[in-house]
Parts: sequence; C-alpha cells; structure tokens
Amino acid sequence: MEKEIPRVQKPLKFKDNRGCLWAYDDFDLEKLSIKRVFQIEVANFRGWHGHQLENNWFKVCSGMLKILIVKPDHWEAPSFNIKPAEYILSAEGHDILHIPAGYVSAIKPLKENSVLEVFSDKYLEESLKDDYRFDGDRWYYDSFM
Repeated sequence: MEKEIPRVQKPLKFKDNRGCLWAYDDFDLEKLSIKRVFQIEVANFRGWHGHQLENNWFKVCSGMLKILIVKPDHWEAPSFNIKPAEYILSAEGHDILHIPAGYVSAIKPLKENSVLEVFSDKYLEESLKDDYRFDGDRWYYDSFM
C-alpha cells in the first residue's frame, strides 16, 4: 500500500445575502478516526515535531501560519539535506492541511495572534509514545527563519 502524502483540502463555499458558509463535506471525523482536537496559539517558531503513526490535520482559526513538512529518511538521525515542503494557511482561506503519519512539521506565525486547530487520529497517550522532536535548525529553510 502506498503511503499518503500531505494535501490541502479546500472547503466548499456558499455565499448569499446572509453571508458565507464553508463546508467540509468530505472531512468525515468518524471515517478519519479523529480522537482529539486541540488548539495551539503560535507566538514563535515551533518545530520540528512529528509522528510515525499519527495523522494530523491542521486548520488555522486565527491569523496566518507558514508550515513546513519533512518526511525523515531515518527517525533517529535523519539527513540534514531533505528539502521541506512549504504551505501557507490562513484563517481567511479556511483550508485544512493533512499531515500524514511519517512526517514532521515546523510552524511559524506570519501574523500576530495566530491560532492552529489540530485534529488527531490518536489519543494523547498513544501520541506521546510516537513523539519525535528535532532541533529547530535541523532543516534550515531560508524563507522560514
């Protein structure tokens, strides 16, 4: 079975004289086995952090964030020369970024008071057993720092 890759899900937008509605009809929490939801107020650079077994979905609730994603080639001592994929998410865009199991991410706020909502398919106890963290400069990226 082929591994999943990160992808951005754009909501359907409906607008009329009453305002706008953004719908995530194919974001089925039960089918995705979502176990927990939490929010992070991102004041400074956060990263690198990821999981071999846990899937996460990121949605910006407030502000704007730059998110970098890397697929480590070795979990204990990954190569330094892996080029991160870059995503910009904003509250106004309403997009959801899926970060599949097997990836690590780093996050930087592009606006003050940025808040990230995270959907996870693992309970906290499971997540902590599958927790990988790397130094912030592990995958230096010019536009990120």
